[in-house]
Amino acid sequence: MRHALMAAALWMMTSLPALAQQNTWIQIEAQPSLAAAEASVRSYAARLPDVAGFQLSTRWYGIALGPYTAQDAQRQLQALRGQGLISRDSFLVQTSVFRQQFWPVGGAALAPGTQPVTPVAPLETETETEAAAAEAPAEPIIEEETPRQAQASERLLSRDEKRLLQTALAAEGFYTSAIDGLFGRGTRSSMAAWQSANGLEPTGILTTRQRAALLRSYNSILDGLGMEVVAEARAGIAMQMPTEQIAFEGYEAPFAHYAATGSEGIQLSLISQEGSQARFEG
Repeated sequence: MRHALMAAALWMMTSLPALAQQNTWIQIEAQPSLAAAEASVRSYAARLPDVAGFQLSTRWYGIALGPYTAQDAQRQLQALRGQGLISRDSFLVQTSVFRQQFWPVGGAALAPGTQPVTPVAPLETETETEAAAAEAPAEPIIEEETPRQAQASERLLSRDEKRLLQTALAAEGFYTSAIDGLFGRGTRSSMAAWQSANGLEPTGILTTRQRAALLRSYNSILDGLGMEVVAEARAGIAMQMPTEQIAFEGYEAPFAHYAATGSEGIQLSLISQEGSQARFEG
């Protein structure tokens, strides 16, 4: 019995440090609604291992792969990007950025700062990865819809999903009105303009396939921005920043300023000050 206890203690001393290092994840996507996130995470889970879904502190829902050690996570990130299995704007995050876990269904929640303890499958070799990719099921083909079918599928969208479409249209230069999730005359005109610019019939109602194409184009804007979670200790704020386009400039209480360094002309200011919600809004 004594020898068994000593062996167990030795296992814990050698194993727990390794588990403690496995708190790096590859965040591959974020969705504004739980329904959209669940649909997306199921698609990824059919093609990739180690898929999990969490609520983020921003009220969005993140889809991630892991957990890994920091070194293994970087290797997986490069390999999966190179094979086109994840988007180029995927990035590494720590467990602490996640809140409630929603996938896999019934999975244990990871509170901020806790270390995942589920075993991680060994990384595949390059040959094994290529073979698995070749055997993976093809992406489902979205059939084109009639205007009536498109209108019916559009009615199933949440308010947040409609806002995201308006945001994507604005980023493409077709929409200049309020991002309110209401598809009025301005939104319909911008949809028709986007359809015409892409050689499509300008019905003013985007089909499921067209909505997917618009969002793919919008997400591609993030490529090359170097989106990473940056912790600004003095301001007490951690958030995703386009690290390849900005650099810290200086403090001007209560602001922390980041100046543009890239061609996009992006600037960022963080504000951190004690006070009530009313004072902040003022």
